[in-house]
Amino acid sequence: MYAFTEQLNLTLPSAVGAAITTPGAWICCSGTQGGIIPAGTTVDSYLLRYAPATALEGFTGRQLTAEIAFSTGETIIGIIVGSTNIANTDALLGAPGTLYPPSTYSMGGLENFNDEVILSADRSTVFVNLHVAPGNMDMIRILTEVPEPADFLLLGSGLAALGFFGRRLRASRAKS
Repeated sequence: MYAFTEQLNLTLPSAVGAAITTPGAWICCSGTQGGIIPAGTTVDSYLLRYAPATALEGFTGRQLTAEIAFSTGETIIGIIVGSTNIANTDALLGAPGTLYPPSTYSMGGLENFNDEVILSADRSTVFVNLHVAPGNMDMIRILTEVPEPADFLLLGSGLAALGFFGRRLRASRAKS
């Protein structure tokens, strides 16, 4: 398995559909409602890919259970599953110059009835449980919202103000 950064600070020129946009579990073929990430949202895009070369002895494939945690301040706003859905967003969200499976490849998007993706309640972690036969692969595309610089500025100025008032309060108490 590997995961890699595809795009950073990409402002979506059009809305993007995702199978998972709220915390909870998606189990293969569950037909979750999903949601839309609106145009104008600035995102980072990551692709997780699992493609075993061999099966375990006595089995037809391999299983992977993993946890992908993101940095503080990065909020997962969408997870795209399904080979067609991923292929349809390769041009927009994929890494320039990267060769992706063709849109006709139908075994890359969590087609096993045991495949599972869970978005944590705090939207910072994705848990996967994938089952893949050799020669096939499973992929998911994870979109995180890029914090607005204004949010950091607001947080920074708020901390600075707290520090300033804390010093004034200590100085005032020291005079008393």
